[in-house]
Order: sequence, then C-alpha cells, then structure tokens
Amino acid sequence: MLSEQRPFARFAVWLSAFCLFCASPAAAQNGSPVSRREWPSCVWSPNPARVLEQNPSELTIQPGQPYSREAESASLRELFRSGSYADLRAELMDVPGGVRLDYVVTQNFFINRVRIEGLREPPGEALALSALRLNVGETFRESDMKDAMDRLRQTLEDDGQYQAKIDYETTPHPDTLQMDILVRVTPGPRARIGTVTIQTKLNFATKNFASASNLRKGPRPLPTT
Repeated sequence: MLSEQRPFARFAVWLSAFCLFCASPAAAQNGSPVSRREWPSCVWSPNPARVLEQNPSELTIQPGQPYSREAESASLRELFRSGSYADLRAELMDVPGGVRLDYVVTQNFFINRVRIEGLREPPGEALALSALRLNVGETFRESDMKDAMDRLRQTLEDDGQYQAKIDYETTPHPDTLQMDILVRVTPGPRARIGTVTIQTKLNFATKNFASASNLRKGPRPLPTT
C-alpha cells in the first residue's frame, strides 16, 4: 500500500514545495518563515511488522533537514553497505508541515548450524559438510542452496551413490537472525562395477592391467584405514 502511495506522495511534496516557494516572500514579510523539512523517520521490517531503529544517526538524511532525493539515495546506500539487509526501499509520505521517510527492509539471516541426516558413508560427514560450503556466520541466501545441493550430489556420485535423493529445510530464528539448515539424504543402491574390458595395443597382458587398476567386478569395497 505504501509503495502505491509513493508517486502521489512525491507529487504532493513537490507541489506543496512549489506553493510554499511562491508564498515565501509574503510569509517573510509577515515575519513567519515557511519551510518543508523532513520529519522523524524509522527503519522497520514488515515481516513481522516492527520498528528496528528510529532516526538512525549514521544516515545522511536527518530529521529537521530539507528533504532531497540525493540524501534519500545516499541513506539507502549506507543501509545497504551495513550488510544487515537483504532488501530495502524508501517510502515517502506527505505529512502536515513536512514529509516522513521510512526505510522498509528485509533483514539478513546468518548461517548458524548445518546438519546432514541419512548419510551413508562413504563419503564421511566431514567431507559432505565441506562440499556444501555453508559456513557458520556467513550471510544465508536461498539462492546459494541450489549450488550447495549440486556440490553434495556430486560428492555422493563420486562414491557411487547416483540414486541418492537430497532435500533440505531451514529454520530461521528472528530473535537472533540465525538460520539453521538441515540437509536430508535418502541413499539409494550404491553403483557396482560391471564387466571390466581393457583394450590396448601394447604387448602387455590385459590381466596385468586389471590387476594394476585394482578393479574387480561386484560391489565397490569400502576404503581401509
């Protein structure tokens, strides 16, 4: 609703400013100066709806200053550079005596705990977690999850698990801005070695090649430690 009001609000702001500009000489003669200035603003989140910060002191635009598009844009850039928000926009509203500027944001979450359930070794849990590259403390982005799942799937296939199924679920903690990630692996049958055929033009017995390659028909043996 706020975004739909913005074009009208901007028009109202500049129309009012123009009227005030035209009226300023008469106002000055009467000893009552007139100005259009910004009113208190806030940073707030719509989901859930709550005010995160009132009149951030680190922003370029401050209450009581003349409003400008340049100052609004500079403040948006400053909020983005903080790394705290995944999405943000400014909402401008005309109010009696000035304008109100609110920053509507979507907060970033940060990776807290990553777990894998249902893994059948090999690969081991440490290798599987490493393949995900979802490091604790980093910003969580839903767009990163596809690549993470693809890397884990490749790691499983490297150990013969071509039919394993992978899915995940996320658990956000809004009070701490932390995100827990649970990856579920449903193993399938591990691939087995079929017939081993060796073709060579070298004057060397193929059975020696087979022996040197350590390839045997049947289940792939587990690595020994």
